[in-house]
Amino acid sequence: MDPPVPYVLCTGVESTGKTTLAQALATRWQVPWVREAARFHPDVMAQRVQLETLHELVHLQSQSIQGAQEQARQLNARFCVVDTGVETLSIWAEQAFSACLLPAPVNPPGLLACLVCAPVLPWEPDPLRTLPDAADRWLLHAHYLRCVRQLNVPTHLLSETSLSERIEASSSWLQGLTGW
Repeated sequence: MDPPVPYVLCTGVESTGKTTLAQALATRWQVPWVREAARFHPDVMAQRVQLETLHELVHLQSQSIQGAQEQARQLNARFCVVDTGVETLSIWAEQAFSACLLPAPVNPPGLLACLVCAPVLPWEPDPLRTLPDAADRWLLHAHYLRCVRQLNVPTHLLSETSLSERIEASSSWLQGLTGW
């Protein structure tokens, strides 16, 4: 069996530009990307998330990552890009339900690196966003950094505010990391 195709995880608190960055990096590198499963789940859209919803989302997000890895293999792409992984769902369970996702969520094999988007962009209203206060987002950001560091993969913090600067910073860092 072939080893899994590597993937780069874009993560961070809400309204930090993760989706925009993931799409832009996938376009720049011409690789598959994975959308955040929570964005399209009916329980999330109806704002009736329960702990069981988060368990389901872990499964859906993991399946989507594995699907993108297979697509990358078929395209001979070096990697794929993931917009939000299971770490976010674990943090969500802790914050919203004071619960731990059991069994503990594990990222699918192949995690190459993490790009953590700092909460430097202005908060934009969205039915799925709940933290308009910048201080709250920065506190949660510190928690994200602790969680991502536990993944034991190279991590790059993005504090640039323009998309073009984020793309350049991410691409330069990835090139330095991988030699691609």
